[in-house]
Amino acid sequence: MLQRIAIAEIPRPDFAIYVEPTKLNIFTAQIGFFIADITVTGKSAYFGTPELGVDALRAAHRLLANIWSHAEELDAGPRHDLVGPSSILVTHIEGGGFIAVPGNCKLSLIRKLRPGEVLDDAVTTFEQSLRLDTLPHEVDVVIDYPAGRDHPKGGSPVENRPDTAAIRLLQDCVQQARPQCGQIAGAPYWSEMPFLTEQIGCPTVYYAPGDIAVAHTYEERIEIEEYLAAVRAFAHFIATFGASSSRQQIQTEED
Repeated sequence: MLQRIAIAEIPRPDFAIYVEPTKLNIFTAQIGFFIADITVTGKSAYFGTPELGVDALRAAHRLLANIWSHAEELDAGPRHDLVGPSSILVTHIEGGGFIAVPGNCKLSLIRKLRPGEVLDDAVTTFEQSLRLDTLPHEVDVVIDYPAGRDHPKGGSPVENRPDTAAIRLLQDCVQQARPQCGQIAGAPYWSEMPFLTEQIGCPTVYYAPGDIAVAHTYEERIEIEEYLAAVRAFAHFIATFGASSSRQQIQTEED
């Protein structure tokens, strides 16, 4: 779609609503992220002669301690009003398995970025926090970033001004359909907002029925009344926004 917009095959949108679940609130900001897979390679050896091996699991233990220290620094650092602090979470570890010095260990982690952080800077700081130069020189460490999105190593954080006219209009339409909803909030997930906001300058929000907390689970569902409220809010917004855009177009042509 962005390529088609770039060559003027289709018009650039004025505003976008991405229908990720928000419980009928309006998410004007989202987290960024990167995933890192770390492979630690030492040298396996029989347990009775451990001096002949290089313990990859012991090296991984040092890395884990450094990662968790970095996590504490992030948690004590700046917070974003809508998505909270940055964080880092180790999600998987695998190593050993034989009656021998572990020659290999693999671990994975995910780093959450708050809006305002630069992904390249976050990656550099993370790699420095590992303190690879303190590991035994026989240990080899390889870091891969398998989840490139709008950035080669991950997905960028982003936010939109909540006081833009389109967002205020959407909020009004939502609250007419369901008064307790339509609150401005932040997405605790990453989706494609940065492509629109950063690459073509299109203000974008997330808004839809449903709860991201139950997505991709056996409990995934949408309450019927919430679904119907979303339909009413969308219909109201589309009609009102379209009429407003038409008036602006007429005024522009008259000028």
